[in-house]
Amino acid sequence: MGKPTTIDEYVGKQSEWHAATMKKLEKLVRKHAPQSVGDIKWGQPVFSVSGPMAYMRASKKHITFGFWRGTEIDDPEGILEGGGTKMRHLKIGEGEAIPKALAKMVAQAQKLNEKHGDPTARSELKRKKRPAKKAKPKKRGTKTPPVKTKKKTAPKKKTAPKKKTAPKKRKPAKKK
Repeated sequence: MGKPTTIDEYVGKQSEWHAATMKKLEKLVRKHAPQSVGDIKWGQPVFSVSGPMAYMRASKKHITFGFWRGTEIDDPEGILEGGGTKMRHLKIGEGEAIPKALAKMVAQAQKLNEKHGDPTARSELKRKKRPAKKAKPKKRGTKTPPVKTKKKTAPKKKTAPKKKTAPKKRKPAKKK
């Protein structure tokens, strides 16, 4: 069987403890973000509401559960990790309980996506990273600067083609 195309297929390929924990995480998302749609994107289960909202991924020693708008989500217990400008995640190891605060975070992630739309949209990324520059007012009576043109450069000199030399003659092999 190839790459998984559904969350159930993805979970079914995991170890016993990974599968059990991932099923609990999926149930938690379905309960606290009922508008979400689960799908496989970027090779992992992704839950979307007006764009991707949360994801989960299995690793050898843990499961990563993350949020696209992680920096905007309230995290009073400090369970989310990450250093980027948007995303945050938490890691759940074998035998560890799913933090109770995660339920509120999932609900908040859904509300943020409903309010702000797709966090991966290019227009939003540009808007957050680069504030628009204000146009400077023109002064009266000034001339517009001349348009710059490319300087003409001299054409490259052609080099003479290399002369072909005759192949070297081989000496006959000595007979023993």
